[in-house]
Amino acid sequence: MKYLNRLYNWIRKISGNQKTLYIIFVCILMFTNCVLFFTEPMSVAARFAYLSIPLGVQMWLMALVKRPGKMFLFLLVKSILDAFQLVLIRLFGGSIIAVDMFINLISTSATEAGELLSNLWPVILLLLIIYIPAIILSIRSVKNPLPLQEDFRRKMFKIAAIVFLIGLAGIAGAKFSKKGFRLKDDLYPVNVLYNLKFAIQKTHRVLEYPHTCENFTYGARKVRIPDSGQTDGREIYVLILGETARAESWSIYGYERNTTPNLDTLSDIVVFKDALTQSNTTHKSLSLILSPAEAADYDIVYRTKSIITAFKEAGFKTVFITNQNYNKSFTHYFAQEADLLYSLSEKEGEKKSDDHQMLPYLDRALQQEEGDLFIIIHLYGSHFNYHERYTDRFRKFVPDKAPEIALKYFTELVNSFDNTILSTDDLIAQIIRKIDSTKAGSAVMYISDHGEDLMDDKRERFLHASPIPTFYQLHVPYLIWFSEKYKNIYPDKFRTAVAHAQEPVSSNSVFPTLLDIASVSTPYLDSALSVVSDRFKAVPRTYLTDRDGCSRIDELHLNNLDITEFKKKGLRYP
Repeated sequence: MKYLNRLYNWIRKISGNQKTLYIIFVCILMFTNCVLFFTEPMSVAARFAYLSIPLGVQMWLMALVKRPGKMFLFLLVKSILDAFQLVLIRLFGGSIIAVDMFINLISTSATEAGELLSNLWPVILLLLIIYIPAIILSIRSVKNPLPLQEDFRRKMFKIAAIVFLIGLAGIAGAKFSKKGFRLKDDLYPVNVLYNLKFAIQKTHRVLEYPHTCENFTYGARKVRIPDSGQTDGREIYVLILGETARAESWSIYGYERNTTPNLDTLSDIVVFKDALTQSNTTHKSLSLILSPAEAADYDIVYRTKSIITAFKEAGFKTVFITNQNYNKSFTHYFAQEADLLYSLSEKEGEKKSDDHQMLPYLDRALQQEEGDLFIIIHLYGSHFNYHERYTDRFRKFVPDKAPEIALKYFTELVNSFDNTILSTDDLIAQIIRKIDSTKAGSAVMYISDHGEDLMDDKRERFLHASPIPTFYQLHVPYLIWFSEKYKNIYPDKFRTAVAHAQEPVSSNSVFPTLLDIASVSTPYLDSALSVVSDRFKAVPRTYLTDRDGCSRIDELHLNNLDITEFKKKGLRYP
């Protein structure tokens, strides 16, 4: 009680002095800038601008009013951005709030957000300690009958002007540096506000998508090969969309732990060892996988429908089975193109069911639907919180429950992630066996939307969707299984896939490859991207940047640690 009284008296003393509050509020508003000053790469001149310009502006704003608490409350939105930014620094070790971060806020369910935030309680506690007392002090500042003295305000105006001019000089110097300097890219919070505007505009375009693609058609048709056996029975093609399943944690990709015991021994699987995603965020990665869009021509996604429509036009019955919530993303609209849509998330509400619970829906489709089938199965896979993504049957690596995201729980985090891969391996094998039992000409493709950081090196990076990706977020598992009947009907396509297994590919190859596998013809099929086509051509790979631009892998400013991993694993760079 004695200490609480001392704290209360101290707060009363501070809150009675508007000059002290002025300084405290400016320091709090500058806290995030100071952290970013050390975490973000920039030239010396840019660092002057990074601190001086926002400091000068915020000093000037605080001096505009007689009670600085009033301005602090007015700038509360900026404080919220600061808090969000600090959480991301904790996760990624740097980088400003990206466009994708704002979109993820919309597309992520409350359960997913809760799972993440519950494991970030130390940094959230720190933010509460900083900002709640600041809000209390600002209210007391507003109620204080004694305002800031006029001479103090005039003095702060002059100092703010000098500091701002130093910042402008820093910008001038930074423009001559190798990286250059642009306000919308390099000055916090201007860059974050620009990203927010971009995210709002993009969200509006996505919401308008049903209208912008309403009259679109692929002009797709099934190409039949005479005397090939195609007319003898049906054809079934399955695309399994993984979630966050990085290739580095699969034994079939050389991981030291046996995490893919089924796939390691299954025959007729073609494993593409050098596969990269074109985006480390789900909402963009899936739009690149399921449509003709790619990093070099992403804008086409707003005008075209998904691969589901192409298969429908070619005479296939289409089925979409999912364990995800989409919240008005492209995948939300793509899924609705299917003839049949089964969603575990809708069935279970916000709770994420085990991915294996999608198997009965697959059985139903195989038993009840006649003719050729195209099936998409979207897993919840290895999405954080990892230990909740599998049943006890796959709890092989223990301990596997981390109470928080911290390096001291590295073992638990890795163990639980590896258990998710064990579960996914079993599910893929079961799907393949079910498709194989139909004796149809068939193929099953699996690809993960992106990878994941698991505090793999001294950077201690965790999760995915950072503005600048890492090797672990880029390298994804990508494999195709072909049935015996398919290999008899299309022997050249199977042999060509095997021949290209060591070639560098990206996730934008899925769309043309699936159509090519199924012999679906459309002007939107680029054979140069199809791994089962003899026209396939390996080219330098590209990536869809945060603001939907296109960059070559070597233009992403990857860390040297990531480039080293490319070379160590024998993957093509760039």
